Amino acid sequence: MGPERAQVGRTPLRVLLVEDHEDIREGFATYLRMVAGADVATATNGLEAIDQARLLLPEVIVMDLAMPGMGGVEAMRVLRADHRTRFIPAIAMSAHVVDPREAARARAAGFDRLCRKPCFPSDLLVAIDDVLHANAFPHAG
Repeated sequence: MGPERAQVGRTPLRVLLVEDHEDIREGFATYLRMVAGADVATATNGLEAIDQARLLLPEVIVMDLAMPGMGGVEAMRVLRADHRTRFIPAIAMSAHVVDPREAARARAAGFDRLCRKPCFPSDLLVAIDDVLHANAFPHAG
């Protein structure tokens, strides 16, 4: 059963959604709350993402790569170096992941999956389910 399963008797999935564009951020957050029953925290840049991840210890992080201030690649490097957040599965979202160099940078920073924007919310939900249930290679620190 996918991530849209009912959350009866279960703690909701904790998701940290990091996106600088308000309409995209709110659209994905609403979808994840309504369809997956997720508890969604949001951040608008890499620095906020680091603070939120350390505070909330979400089960999954979904992060845009290109944001003002600290971008997703830099933020993920910090999160992977921190023993508290090192193993949280993470999905990069970007319109630039078709560029092999950008995809390689995201993977090297520690992202587990890449989602190309524009991305349907249902596709993001599948990616979340994949990283939560994958036998992912642990990130070295």
